[in-house]
Amino acid sequence: MTARHLIRTLSVSVLACTAGLMPLNPAKGGSDNPVLTACIEAPDELQKIEICTKALEQDDLNDQERGRAAFHLALAVTPDDTKRAIDLYTQAIALFPRNLSAYHNRGALYQDAKEYDLAAADLTIVIDRMKPKNFDELYGAYWLRASVFAKQEKFSEAMADVDQALTYDPNDIDALEIKAEILSAQEKYDEAVLFLDDAIARHPRPDDITQLWLERAYANGKLGRIGEALEDIDTALELGDNSAWAWYWRGQMHWEVNDRKSTYADIQKSLAIDPHFCRSIWAVNGWSNTVLEMVESTPLEARDFVDDILAEHPEDFRLLGLRFLANLEAEELEAALHDINRMIDVADYPDISLFARARLYKILGQYDLALADLILLIEKDDTRSDVIRQTHQEMQELLDAGKDCVADALSWTNMDLMVLYRFALKQKMIIHAEVFDWESVVTSLDKMIEDDPDDVDNLRKRGITLEELGRPDEALESYDQAIRLIETGEGDRSSDKHGYANTYDYRASIYQSQHRVEQAQSDFDNALKLGDSEFVEEFQLRMQESGHYKGPINGSYDEATKDAMRGCASDIRCTDS
Repeated sequence: MTARHLIRTLSVSVLACTAGLMPLNPAKGGSDNPVLTACIEAPDELQKIEICTKALEQDDLNDQERGRAAFHLALAVTPDDTKRAIDLYTQAIALFPRNLSAYHNRGALYQDAKEYDLAAADLTIVIDRMKPKNFDELYGAYWLRASVFAKQEKFSEAMADVDQALTYDPNDIDALEIKAEILSAQEKYDEAVLFLDDAIARHPRPDDITQLWLERAYANGKLGRIGEALEDIDTALELGDNSAWAWYWRGQMHWEVNDRKSTYADIQKSLAIDPHFCRSIWAVNGWSNTVLEMVESTPLEARDFVDDILAEHPEDFRLLGLRFLANLEAEELEAALHDINRMIDVADYPDISLFARARLYKILGQYDLALADLILLIEKDDTRSDVIRQTHQEMQELLDAGKDCVADALSWTNMDLMVLYRFALKQKMIIHAEVFDWESVVTSLDKMIEDDPDDVDNLRKRGITLEELGRPDEALESYDQAIRLIETGEGDRSSDKHGYANTYDYRASIYQSQHRVEQAQSDFDNALKLGDSEFVEEFQLRMQESGHYKGPINGSYDEATKDAMRGCASDIRCTDS
């Protein structure tokens, strides 16, 4: 059900207060309770919510009056709190069961919440209890139930209901639209177009039927009549429709004729209207993936393509990012630097772009600038933690509201943000290693270990670095910590068996240098058991070079290899350092 359907349903419910139901005018309804009168006649929603809430708390209202207060409060809260509105309509029905408008409105809200069985049950009560005197106000229950039946794929029942509504009013816009939806849902697009042609031609007020134009645009699009579909959408837009769906479908039609530039513009207009419109979120991601494929295959062509669109959207972060990647792929590094600087300028939260710039500076050999960006990112970790908490909260709120695709999109968009501190520390450590600043490497590794104390790789790298600094005893402590994690099973899964094997190998080499032969043998044995065939081959080669192994280099940890390893453990020439 579209938002317009719900608005119309609610306005019908307000008008449906005849003598047989619940009159809006207390004088006609025979109520002298001033509290209830104030509730009914409140001039706006905020005052109605306040006054009607207080009315429900009064002790001097009878059940019927309390039911009426609950009904009017439900009307007021509906736009912002569907669950509360449903609860209030339920209360109104329990206190005043003759109020068919409450069933009608609750059925509409159940339909919107995709509780189709409950919606159909409420609307069936309305249809079964309607009398000629209130049929004029409530016949919409037929087309509303038709929409529910269509969602349940009960198409024959849906068509019977919508035809009943059209029998009463052949020009009912909502009924006409739902009939078109039913035909399209059954993929009867030819019939849908013929019906819509007739409905559009005979309707007296063309500015009221933008949805019919959009339904015809959809059916024509499904039939491959892209030109006709675009004309229909443009007509709807000219008549005043400005829905997210209209611009989304226009973008899809431009996509079908390979007009990628117009596709992007249309989808962006759709998202500007409703940033949570799932179809457009998926569509813009699909569009970006297509351009990324172009970046990988023909980066200069991709850059020119994005350039053309950027002329109309000069501060579009997504487009700047795509051009950055195209320039990077084409090795146009100065142009890529210009793009990443623009991305930092336009971003609300530029940390990901700062990280990308740091990596680009590293490629350019501008290590000081790279380190400056990385240090800034590391120092901002507390602020980033607040942003991450806010993002998680927003994602949960979206999930609770049933907007799963938006929550997923938010998660993907912020995924790198969640681990940016670790990425920045690692890149900082790598840059220091490339310029042989081993003290700074140790400092970075210390922070990395503090952040993730179960990462075996970081402890092993710390040991290697300390050996570079000529501090074997401290290196041995790092290897000890890493191996303790391996043997207790507490090590991060990111560390693989090859890494584990190397950790034992490096500790064994220190034991070699300290003439601790039995400990060296034990560690080499563990390393060869854990290592893959490539690791064993490398070990066999180094034992061969030091004169301890004469067998085949086959990557097999057999008895000959094991015997040679025992001799290797006592020979400093057999180390891997």
